[in-house]
Amino acid sequence: MPPPIAAYNDLVDEAFERFRRDASAEALLEFVDRAAHTPFVEYETPPDELLEYVRSRDAGAYPVDELLEYAGYSPSKLTHYVGDADLLKRRVATNRTYLERLSADPLRIEWPLETAERLRFRIDELVGIVGRLGDEAAATLREIRALTREDGYERIRRAAHADAELTDDQRARLERGEIEDEVERARETLETLESALDERSD
Repeated sequence: MPPPIAAYNDLVDEAFERFRRDASAEALLEFVDRAAHTPFVEYETPPDELLEYVRSRDAGAYPVDELLEYAGYSPSKLTHYVGDADLLKRRVATNRTYLERLSADPLRIEWPLETAERLRFRIDELVGIVGRLGDEAAATLREIRALTREDGYERIRRAAHADAELTDDQRARLERGEIEDEVERARETLETLESALDERSD
């Protein structure tokens, strides 16, 4: 994977985890909801009742992971933290799987690469979204967008897709140099056949 893309994926992973840890559940779900409504970012839209809950209740000020922890408490213990213990359990516990799966994955750039045009469209959307998580990740996105305009981009993309399509056996043979040997033998065979045809035509 090219260094700018690897760097971006690492940066956006770290930025999202930091945001998930520190931001309120309301802020996190608002972020995901906004991102989910863009064509090239594949977040699942937050469930309506969950989004309404974090927007309208004091519990929405807690980070998501704290809410998930509270949802595991007994009702009597939970009343020490929120005033609507039963409602928190209904809204958060029933959406535990959704909340636990929220990650930076839809913001990452896939490898092998997309076409230059599609990747530019995706980056145009990502810059505004990722910019809310951190300037460094957004700046790296702009570097990648600039790379899509360079002459070598399509060559790198084709090579990446060809590499991804190799089987484990083909990759091992390539590393041992066996495929180069096969190519050389095929070239020699072709030359022999061409010579034989030339002689017959004489």
